Amino acid sequence: MKKALLVLLMVIGIFGVSISSLFANGQNESPSADNDVTVETSVPMAGGSLRLVWQPMNTLDVHWTGSDPVWQLGYHIFETVLALDEKSQPIPNLCSWEYQDGQTTLILHVRQGVLFQDGTEMKAEDVNASLKRWLSKSSFAKLAFQNLKGLEVVDEYTIKMTLSQPSPTALTALAFQDQGPYVMPKYILDEAGNSSVKKYIGTGPYKLAEWSPDRYIKLERFEDYCGLDGEPKGYGGAKKQYLDSMYWVVVKDAMTQIQALTSGDCEVGVYSATQLDQFKGYDNLVIEPTGERASMSITFNLKQGIMANINMRRAVLSALDMNQVMYAACGGKEEFYDCNPGWGPEGTIWENNIGSDVYNKQDLQKVEQYLNAAGYKGEPIVFYGNNSTDSDKNAAMVVAEQLKHAGMNIDLRIVDWATLTQVRTDPTAYNMWCNGYTIKPDPALIAFVGNSWPGWWNTDTKNSLLKNLMTEANQEKRVEAWHAFCNLIWEELPVVKIGDFNTAIVYDKHVKGIPVSAPWRRFYWNAWLTK
Repeated sequence: MKKALLVLLMVIGIFGVSISSLFANGQNESPSADNDVTVETSVPMAGGSLRLVWQPMNTLDVHWTGSDPVWQLGYHIFETVLALDEKSQPIPNLCSWEYQDGQTTLILHVRQGVLFQDGTEMKAEDVNASLKRWLSKSSFAKLAFQNLKGLEVVDEYTIKMTLSQPSPTALTALAFQDQGPYVMPKYILDEAGNSSVKKYIGTGPYKLAEWSPDRYIKLERFEDYCGLDGEPKGYGGAKKQYLDSMYWVVVKDAMTQIQALTSGDCEVGVYSATQLDQFKGYDNLVIEPTGERASMSITFNLKQGIMANINMRRAVLSALDMNQVMYAACGGKEEFYDCNPGWGPEGTIWENNIGSDVYNKQDLQKVEQYLNAAGYKGEPIVFYGNNSTDSDKNAAMVVAEQLKHAGMNIDLRIVDWATLTQVRTDPTAYNMWCNGYTIKPDPALIAFVGNSWPGWWNTDTKNSLLKNLMTEANQEKRVEAWHAFCNLIWEELPVVKIGDFNTAIVYDKHVKGIPVSAPWRRFYWNAWLTK
């Protein structure tokens, strides 16, 4: 342990970052690991402060961005209208629901007595204002409610949503956490107007206590939390508040992220497969797959620039050896990745092999043909990668090398995730970027299918097929519509999928209650400490 701490101090000297200094001036509520008295128990214990390795963020506005670190921290502060259970099925949360008029009228019954963290009661006007803002920001909200005719407050605890025709994804969208329908007080949304919110007040089990930019975010237990009775159910159900507080420690450098755990300065972190060998020999640490499956992909700027040409996108597809890219992305750990063309969750009705005729078929002669057809003259191709995770960074680097080898002039720019999420909204700033898309419980919720998603895939054929997918109530016909949509993905190439991969969660053995295996889940309200 002392040796690990010495290594951490050496790294800190190089990078000018101190994990422990983030808790200076009395901010660290927990004694050092060496002085702790350990009590082994399987019974949840109240108290203590959990310290998590985290990524940089510039907002906690969970409506404003689809950035994973924002909503994964944010859903401890805010709660969604509905929630997904352990089988990814919608269940009541802040509201319950009922359908009327052949599922064209959706009535939301607001749970009474729920308090915001400012002490005011949540009412229908707050839910209504939050839904309006969510519908204006979220790409999958717009898709799920594209046939929305009306949204109105009926009384203090009732909202009516009127549709021109049923939406098979409406309830899933109202329950989904990624840029989901989080509820905030109406007055805060009114103050923000067309800007991001500056006051972070929700109904969740933990509230924002302190934010030291680029250092840490502290959450503390919301003592007046009005949770549900019973047991936890996926993202919903009861949310236990065993911890007094959580520190989400911003650590930008990959090596320092590792040392933060091995030294004991932090107790939980999520890591790419490339980093796991660094934890060998630390018997106090537990390593588990997160269950969060993502599809490493290249997203193209279709609005303007060289990649708006379909032949350039075909050239990129034909230049790639997906196995090499994923091998590098996962540090050679084949158990953490799989090369396949499908966009549906494995083991569900949405899984298919569409695209296998063109996927992972590296052919440099075809690349040359496509480049000639596009009239490519060696212009720079601005390609962004994400430096916040080794998987994304390594994938981008290998892709760049393969494209260069195939005759393309690649201007590779590796930046942190917060920067990338800003850059990708500017169509003048790039031609393509590389990152992982989280696999969704309903494929219609995949981020890039929306017209407003950066990349801007917006064609008549796509919109027609998407409408079928979003409005078809018969499940068998929806699967047929999804197959047609998958064919179009590989025909029009708004993205090129490289492969599926898992991350891993690494945590101190004294941390209990972390849900590691259920898909799409990373939260800590049910966690407790045994020391």
